Amino acid sequence: MSYETIDQWPVPSCLDIEGQVQLNRHHSFNDYPEDLYQKWKVDPAIEKLKEVTNVVLYVGNLKLGDYVMLNPFLNSLRTAFPSSHIELMGSPVPPARALITGDRLVDSIFEVKRMKHRPWSFPEYMRWGKLKRKMGKIDLLIDTQRQFLPSVALKTVLAPEKNIGYSSGSIFSDWKIDESGRNKVHATFQIVVILRRLGIPLVYPLHLLSTPTIIEKKVTAFFQENGMGKTIALFPFTAEMDGCRSWPREYFIKLAELLVNNGYSIILMGATSQSEELKKMRDKIGGRSFLVDWTQFELPEKDSIFLSMACLKNCELSFSCMSGGGHLAAALGVRTLVFAPFERLDKFAPLGPNVWSLFCNIPCSPCVVKGKLACKGDRWCVHSISPDIVKKAIDQCVSSPGKFPLVNDRSGVRAC
Repeated sequence: MSYETIDQWPVPSCLDIEGQVQLNRHHSFNDYPEDLYQKWKVDPAIEKLKEVTNVVLYVGNLKLGDYVMLNPFLNSLRTAFPSSHIELMGSPVPPARALITGDRLVDSIFEVKRMKHRPWSFPEYMRWGKLKRKMGKIDLLIDTQRQFLPSVALKTVLAPEKNIGYSSGSIFSDWKIDESGRNKVHATFQIVVILRRLGIPLVYPLHLLSTPTIIEKKVTAFFQENGMGKTIALFPFTAEMDGCRSWPREYFIKLAELLVNNGYSIILMGATSQSEELKKMRDKIGGRSFLVDWTQFELPEKDSIFLSMACLKNCELSFSCMSGGGHLAAALGVRTLVFAPFERLDKFAPLGPNVWSLFCNIPCSPCVVKGKLACKGDRWCVHSISPDIVKKAIDQCVSSPGKFPLVNDRSGVRAC
């Protein structure tokens, strides 16, 4: 197991179900067994690629958390092909797009329409021919998705010289990929196995996430001018706002009040589309609660993600649901506590050196594997994790000595 339980509390008796709320410390992340990819190093496929001028990387839909998990892959790919043109095919949300551009790990983005892949999607597939006409010869196509129809379309329309992917058991790939035990492997390393099949080594530190120095300076000055001291970042929402993975807003407000009363400052964080709801929460919390947005710092809206990164680097800890904010904080080396009442932690926990999770260990957890909504939507696992428990967990995480960050920040500014 990639984590250990360091504390636990009983599930409240009012829920009429036995179990414990566990605080887990993530000390490693599940990877494929080394003997799987060591054999690919003996005769690396990358040496058979005589010249790689154009690379196309197909990623499909890309939310913020998806990009953070993909970042180590891109970091290693760019290191292997420093002079090649790398085209990303996908649908990145605005924060992910800003990071892709800022990190300079790909050269350009070919926007793919968000859709379900059905036979009537072929007009969109034919549109991909524009990319072929733009790039000419495509030396290497990398398909990170596991979808049959897009794999057929990519190989047919783009006509790459070489192609690698694991859709439909690698039948569209020039190199077979053995993925035995995949369900126990962290999502980042599931993607990285494509590089390993080519004989491309992982680059350490894993992540490369860059923040403009001018934004760093503005945020540091903001923290100092407001005497924020020890600050906890809270991400109250997921992409779906009040989705099934969300902790109740009143719980977040109660937690913030507990933290403020114990000498912490609070900074509420989230997407720009969530700013109005965050303002309402800040007004209810009062005290030393803060909310920053791009207009305060005279920044363009597209740079709001860099503002969030700069704020996180000034915080003692980030607490969030399983969301892009949690993945980003962990990758930056910030102490990260995620609310994960029913997640598959081995596969989807944020990847970083300072990660903890709160998990509800009851008979039906994790829900997606065991429960299948045994609670009929009442979310026993969510309501079992109280603000008092989270406060105790935060105190333990903050007092724990930190580790060195995994981030390789190309801009030279500090990473945590």
